Amino acid sequence: MKKLPILLSVLAVTPLVAQGGPTASTSTDYGVLASDGTTTNLDSEAQNTAVGRGLSVRAVIGAANTRPNALAATLITPAMAGRPGMPGTGIGLRVLESGVLATTDPAASLNCGTSNSAPGAPNPAQGAHGVSINFPVAANSTGRVLVIWEARQSTGANVSGSIDLDGDGNADWSGTGAANDRQSFPVTAGATGVTVAITTDGSASLTGAGNAGYHGGLTVLFQPSPGSLTCTWTAFGPQCVGSLAGSDQTTPRGLALTIDVRGATANTHGVLIVGTQAANPTPLPGNLCDLLVDRHRSHFAGGFRTDANGDATLRMLVPARAFTIDMQALTMDRVAQAIGSTNGLNLVCR
Repeated sequence: MKKLPILLSVLAVTPLVAQGGPTASTSTDYGVLASDGTTTNLDSEAQNTAVGRGLSVRAVIGAANTRPNALAATLITPAMAGRPGMPGTGIGLRVLESGVLATTDPAASLNCGTSNSAPGAPNPAQGAHGVSINFPVAANSTGRVLVIWEARQSTGANVSGSIDLDGDGNADWSGTGAANDRQSFPVTAGATGVTVAITTDGSASLTGAGNAGYHGGLTVLFQPSPGSLTCTWTAFGPQCVGSLAGSDQTTPRGLALTIDVRGATANTHGVLIVGTQAANPTPLPGNLCDLLVDRHRSHFAGGFRTDANGDATLRMLVPARAFTIDMQALTMDRVAQAIGSTNGLNLVCR
């Protein structure tokens, strides 16, 4: 039996785990505003807007092609701490709050900050806004929520952040622009996993010439406890040429996957394709077998060579976090000028 160790890179793994990874959406109308006392500009996203790969709002006051007199911005991005597959790795999101006021006008009256006013609100107001993130881990599994807070504020400005871990509406952690902070909280997943409500609030005010501003970065990560993941392997589709099965084991370095190809085309090269199960299978060259993984949403995960029995084993090390992927092994039959395929295999880890 031929064996080929494969270590998936971060780039290969990231889009795959996103299928079953954390999801985030705004829990309030989510905006920022900037005002010169006469005009108030608001940029806002509606409540329940999905964050996806990121979300950004930005409001300014000032002449075109010049440095703004007032600027407020919020940026939400995915975040990770540690190395994939290594102990201590956490995934989640980062919320960056920025507000800047600057003018030489002695008669100026400037304001900027966060807002929970709806998009297009006629009279937007400054206020805290919120986003909620859910980590879809198995009920009763354990882990830790890591909080990293970095902030600063000038005279005339304030910035703060807080998180609610148990959904009771009360902050389980809070921070201000007076000090940075790092905290870790043990959590046990409920029926829908672990959900964290994140609230941030920033404001700055300036009368006359001068400067004022704030900056705050709140990173919230979930780190599963070692061994807390449960993985389920489910075969789907026909075994055209050979079978595909798998097993998993939690290790100090991450989740070790063993994928076995059995009874495929003998003494030939093959590839493992991972992605999402196809709604409509695609015929493969030779018209003997079908590709069961969506060809538009799949990735090449590695190659192998079968032995005289058509067997091969692939080994992968992936981060120990929730994910869902579908996979299928393909082998080349040079005599028949065709590509053979195993059954499909769905892997869900929670």
